[in-house]
Amino acid sequence: MTSDDPERIAKQYNFEYRAAEAAASPYLALAAIVHARCQGIEDELTAPQVTDEDLSLLSPQELEEKGYVRLPESLNEALERFEDNKTVCSWFPTGFSSVYAAHKRGEMQVLEGMDETARCAAYEDVY
Repeated sequence: MTSDDPERIAKQYNFEYRAAEAAASPYLALAAIVHARCQGIEDELTAPQVTDEDLSLLSPQELEEKGYVRLPESLNEALERFEDNKTVCSWFPTGFSSVYAAHKRGEMQVLEGMDETARCAAYEDVY
């Protein structure tokens, strides 16, 4: 059933976030999501159009033409984007960004060269 009523339209949608992986801190991920939403409101950004297109099948050029930016595909790339984004870094206490990035890079060094089973075992021992 179609409707022009914004409230009825909104009730058809649920918010689902799948970009964080299992090793991510759910508290930091949620804090970033909430801050991003607030920043979007403050900056008066418009929400992107809803799509049912499988964006994972598009080339980087096709994504760019549609105004999308692919999420980082590695922890190192994500850390670089995080540190380069002064707005995002400002959402956290002074000094947090550099300490967090250094901690995660140290974690990557410890796990370097391990296969998936060994990495999972290492995380199991810690958590």
